[in-house]
Amino acid sequence: MTKLTDAIKLLDRLTQTGHDPRSPAVPLYEVVTQRMHDALPGQPGSSMGGGGSGRGGSPVEAAAMALLESGRDDRARSDLAEWQTLEARILADAIRLTRLAQSCAPRQPSMKALRETEHANSRLCTNCNESTPRSDTPTDCAGRLAEPMILCSACYLFVTRHGRASTVADRERQARGKRVLDRVAR
Repeated sequence: MTKLTDAIKLLDRLTQTGHDPRSPAVPLYEVVTQRMHDALPGQPGSSMGGGGSGRGGSPVEAAAMALLESGRDDRARSDLAEWQTLEARILADAIRLTRLAQSCAPRQPSMKALRETEHANSRLCTNCNESTPRSDTPTDCAGRLAEPMILCSACYLFVTRHGRASTVADRERQARGKRVLDRVAR
C-alpha cells in the first residue's frame, strides 16, 4: 500500500509548480511537456531557430537543423517520446488499478439481504415473535416458566398473571378486549 501512496504523492508533486503562490497554479507536467515541445527543432521556444521551417538562417543553422531533423542527437524528441510512453503506461496502470479496486469493493446489498439482516438483528420476544423484548436476558419469571425465555413486556405481564406463556388464542382474545380466565391464585 505504501508504494501506491508514494506514487500518488509523487504524481501530486508533478501537478504543482512551486512557483510564486500568488500566480495561478499550472501543473508541472504541463510546464515540462511544453518545454519538451519547445525544445523540438523549429518550435518557438527552441534554441535552434524561432519557429517555421528553420531554412531562412545561415548555412551553419541550416546544417544544424538538418542534423536535428534527421533524428541524430535529438535529445528533445527522445525525452518527449519517453515522457509520452510513461504517461500512457501510468494511465493504463491507473485504469487497471481502478478496475481491480472496483471488482473487489463491497457492493450494495440487495433489499432482500437487508431485510433478512434486519430481521436477524432485531430481537423479538421468543413467545409472540412480534414485540421488542424488555431485556436481552432470558427469564423464567420467578420459576413460572419451565424454560427461560426472552419476553416482551406484554408476554412477561401475562406470565406473571397467568403462570404460563400466552398462546396465539390468548393474544387474539386479549386483542379483542376479552379476558383470559385462568388467573393464578395469590
